[in-house]
Amino acid sequence: MPADLFELTKGSLDELTVYQFGRKIITHQFCPTCGVILVASISNMLALNARTIDGVDVGKLDILKYDGATLL
Repeated sequence: MPADLFELTKGSLDELTVYQFGRKIITHQFCPTCGVILVASISNMLALNARTIDGVDVGKLDILKYDGATLL
């Protein structure tokens, strides 16, 4: 999702721990207490962990599985 469409309703992304690896293109932000990744960002796009969004039942989502290892 475009970053400007994201609204955090509690806390701050600045409170999260940042992790990057490899070419450091993607920034992963996770809870420093429990270790759950909340968001990953690249450029002005965000990928959100649906399990951390109130009201989302991940069991009801249509999941498109992606096998990135095969494409390497």
